[in-house]
Amino acid sequence: MTLWLRARRAWLLAGALLLQFTLSCLLGGVLVPSPSLAAHATLDIPLRVFLPLILSCALVHALSDVIQLERGATRNTAVADGLLVAAVAASAVLLGLVAAALGSGDALVAARNTIGYVGFATAGAVVLGPPIGAMLPVAHVILVALLDSGRTHIALLAWPVEPLSSGVAALAAVSFCATGVLATARLGGVQISALDARGRR
Repeated sequence: MTLWLRARRAWLLAGALLLQFTLSCLLGGVLVPSPSLAAHATLDIPLRVFLPLILSCALVHALSDVIQLERGATRNTAVADGLLVAAVAASAVLLGLVAAALGSGDALVAARNTIGYVGFATAGAVVLGPPIGAMLPVAHVILVALLDSGRTHIALLAWPVEPLSSGVAALAAVSFCATGVLATARLGGVQISALDARGRR
């Protein structure tokens, strides 16, 4: 367990989580000018849409140290990694609820986006590799910013910029999160074993 926690950089994840939600509470409502191809103008997008990328990238980075971990481990860590993804998502929601209770209106939107980005990134990392997986939510947010007209958009695709009351956005975030947890727990071990076997040749 100690080796697993060290390889998974628990301290990095805890720091990223606290940093992200501190910034979300303090600066989440700050508007960031973003060029929009659909609106042919510059739109203002809240910083809370971008801040959750901190944690999703940190988590994929922590999960990417697979060869070093598996060479010293005595069991498959795929299930533990899946539980780590779930724990990070649950911690984000818990911090969001606490921050919302303290009066931060942006915290719950940041929490919703966090679990969605985390799931999107970890599922992508299992299938396409960590570098691409980490960049998937980043690319998605950039595309949403570029294609959002400010008036009409497809809520299922533009869920990161939807208000907290959007059920479609909540469904998208939860679905991505569940996919990331399951993909990591079921497929992560297979990928880790294959990488470890190649590393020993």
